[in-house]
Amino acid sequence: DGSAFVVFLVFQDWVGSLAPDEEKMCPGSSPGADCVVLKFLQLAAGGALLGALAGKVVYVWIERARFLHSAVLEIAILLTGVYGTFFLAEVLHFSGVLAEVVFGIMMTARINPILSHEARHAHHTVLSVI
Repeated sequence: DGSAFVVFLVFQDWVGSLAPDEEKMCPGSSPGADCVVLKFLQLAAGGALLGALAGKVVYVWIERARFLHSAVLEIAILLTGVYGTFFLAEVLHFSGVLAEVVFGIMMTARINPILSHEARHAHHTVLSVI
């Protein structure tokens, strides 16, 4: 995802070389290698780090909410985490897809085991509807 989008942005800069610098990924006449590498790192590493951070935040939040015995609250936290992670990644010009992939890995490895039984059942029901 990250590499394909960076390649797209590079070609967009080359094609639109007469466009103002504010509309370009890399200001100037043509994108340099340093700018391309930095943009790739911003998209790929930024998305992955944000996904891991969001997974940790949701993990702590679910741990605390679990003691309230509310499956609806646990599902609301999960949905907020999923959609919020993608939205925040896109606003920060990171890869929203990579952020979601890492968040999903965190969800499977750490968050799903601490969900209450009712929340796990509700989670499957909500996902089948979405």
